[in-house]
Amino acid sequence: MKGLNPILWGLVGVPNTSVVDAAGVVWQRTSIAEGTATVTIYTMLFATVLAAVKLLQPAPLASVEPGSPVAAKPVGAVEVTTAASYTG
Repeated sequence: MKGLNPILWGLVGVPNTSVVDAAGVVWQRTSIAEGTATVTIYTMLFATVLAAVKLLQPAPLASVEPGSPVAAKPVGAVEVTTAASYTG
């Protein structure tokens, strides 16, 4: 919910009062709220695009050395055990 505060400030409205920082610069609260909302929106947009790119990337292929036990079975091979071949 903390991340939605700047957006809610924009919807509800912030009283336009002056704030003075430690350096003596006077800031308007509405300007601070607008800047914070803009940064929040672009951050969420960047995270959304990054997640979409990650989802659309193909799965990496496993690099297996020849002769390893994993290389013996092709991808998608299924072992079928029948009652006649069961030795359990």
